[in-house]
Formats: sequence, C-alpha cells, structure tokens
Amino acid sequence: MAKTIVVGLDIRDLRIAKTGARTYLEEIYKEFQKGRPGFRFHFFDTSIPVYTGRNKFLKLIEQLRFIFWKQIILPIKAASKGCDVLFCTDYFVPVVNLNYKTVPVFHDAFFWEYPEHYNKYWLMTFNFLGVWAAKRAKYITTPTKYAKKTVLSYLPVQADKVIPIAEAPKTLVNSPSGTSQSPSSKTRKYILHIGVFEKRKNLIVLVEALHMLRSAGYLDYSLVLAGQFSPKSDMDGSVEIIE
Repeated sequence: MAKTIVVGLDIRDLRIAKTGARTYLEEIYKEFQKGRPGFRFHFFDTSIPVYTGRNKFLKLIEQLRFIFWKQIILPIKAASKGCDVLFCTDYFVPVVNLNYKTVPVFHDAFFWEYPEHYNKYWLMTFNFLGVWAAKRAKYITTPTKYAKKTVLSYLPVQADKVIPIAEAPKTLVNSPSGTSQSPSSKTRKYILHIGVFEKRKNLIVLVEALHMLRSAGYLDYSLVLAGQFSPKSDMDGSVEIIE
C-alpha cells in the first residue's frame, strides 16, 4: 500500500493578509480541506491574535513574533504531525527542516526589484531568513513562467527547483439581486487593472499611458482600476493615483 503523504499548510497569514496573497491562500485552503486520496492535510495557525495596527513599536514586535512562528513554532507543529511536506504561501518557510520538505511560493521578485517600497526591517527579514530558507527548500513555486524567470535572476538556485503553477480563478459568491455594480466607464471599451493600489504596481504609468492614448485620438477607451487602497501606509499609492 502506498504511503499517505502528509502535507502541512501555514494558514496564519489569513489573520493579516488583505490582498491577492490572502485570496491565493484562501483558495488553496478551501481545496486542501476537501481532501485528496493518498494525502492527509494539517492546517497550522497561531492561537494568539496578530497585531495589524499602525504603531511602529508594536509592528516591530509583531515582526519578531512572525519570525518566531516561522522558525520555531511552525517547524515543531509540522514535525509533531509527521508532515512530509510543509507548504507556505508567503515567501517564508522554516530554515530548519525537521524530516519534512519545505515549499514556499514566490509570487514575484518585487522584494529585489523595488526594495524602496518595503519596510527596511521586513526587507532585512526577507533577504536573510526568506532567501536562506528558500535555498534550502525542496522546491519553490511561482504563479507564472515570467515570475520564475525574474526570481531566478536574483535567487541562486537550480532552474528545475522553481516550478510555475498557474493560479486558479477565485471562488465567487453571487451578490444579492440589485446590489451588483458596473464600472463607471464612459466608453464601451476599457482597460481593466485588478490589484491593490500600491506604489510598486506602478499604476501612475498606466494612467499616463491612457492619457497618451486618448491624446492620440483613441477616445473610445477608459481605464478601470479595481482594488482597494493598501493597508500599509508606507506602500499606499492611492493619493498619487487620484491626483
């Protein structure tokens, strides 16, 4: 009889993530909860509330708690459940592997490409622990081939270690009748961007590109930005976009 593969999933980020990273983790969590023949799944979360406020001192304390979770608590939990694989969707996996293989998800290479948009302490955590642990991981997944290419341009690992896995569509819940809204576009043709309004998204250039397009006589196009303001004040680009 084939051995049952035990997979652990870190779901602590559901307490704090608010953008695409949360959607990604939510959808994987839903699928893993359904179970799969030959697999057993365990879901690891903290029992302590996660601080999400703006106080700089408390944010620093929370970052230290995050490191303690990833490098101490999570490995112990995974080992205690006999995990063969520990999967984390937020770039960070434990450096120490206690008889299991780690697999992080690198959604992009923005930590390297746009370091000015990240808190310096968070950037230090990624460049030291995140990169170190990724090098020791069994595999790294990315959402696209392009993301794999950019990650490999910064991360010194074998190319066959990085595996692109396309993201599935989000599970949608039908809105109650009469509450759905259409984009307030003035034209029948529009360019759509979906994502959080963060500076690293470079949405200012997209707005300027639309202006150039319309200045060239293409007046039948509008721009629709669908998303929320960034919950991180130092990364929020909504003011510049509105201006």
